[in-house]
Amino acid sequence: MRGSPAVRLLIIVIAMGLMVIPLRYVTSKTVPTTSAVKPMEKAAMESVVQLTISATTVLDFEIHHLGKTVWKGEADATTQKTDLQMPFPAEGIELVVLGEIKGGTLPAALRLTVASGNNAEIEKTVWVESRTVDEVLLFKP
Repeated sequence: MRGSPAVRLLIIVIAMGLMVIPLRYVTSKTVPTTSAVKPMEKAAMESVVQLTISATTVLDFEIHHLGKTVWKGEADATTQKTDLQMPFPAEGIELVVLGEIKGGTLPAALRLTVASGNNAEIEKTVWVESRTVDEVLLFKP
């Protein structure tokens, strides 16, 4: 062995001491800076959304948005419409359609259309192969 053990120990302590600086920088908790974002008013976010539903057979349905039932009724070959006050962001809205087919033949079709004041109509069709419907539909402008 060459060199003094005391010198080797001193070199190791200095090297470890120098490693503390970048290690502290990487592991220190930093608080992200946030810009003052003005929250949108509720009235500005919400708009009138028209929902239209029709089915090829008789269907008892519920439509949910953000965990709340927004529309409940019965659909058939005739078109059912309702106007709702709800947010329609640029990212789109997700509607959960739950239902039970009361009669008719399978497969059946269910058509749901969403229209907002400043957006074109967005239409989705669901093909139902059993007596129950459980679908999540994304409507994006």
